[in-house]
Amino acid sequence: KDLAVNMGYAIQYLSHVKTGKVILSEKFINKLCLMDENIDKNYILNGEGNLLKNNQIERIKTLERENYIQNDLISSLKEQIEMYKTSKK
Repeated sequence: KDLAVNMGYAIQYLSHVKTGKVILSEKFINKLCLMDENIDKNYILNGEGNLLKNNQIERIKTLERENYIQNDLISSLKEQIEMYKTSKK
């Protein structure tokens, strides 16, 4: 509903687009791409590439891996600090 309103279309029209009863117009595609600059118009028109220009899923996976490595390093450093404290007693 919000998408239809923000794009200036009736909710029924968007429903028809979703179900395939209405063919996507270039005007609709342009408005959709204006709603989010990350949407790849070429993908919508030709099915080539990815729907999103910046693949957010891959970026999230990379950040998760980096976070895991950093947490592992922090744990190792904490263990070394404890070992150092224990050896000094």
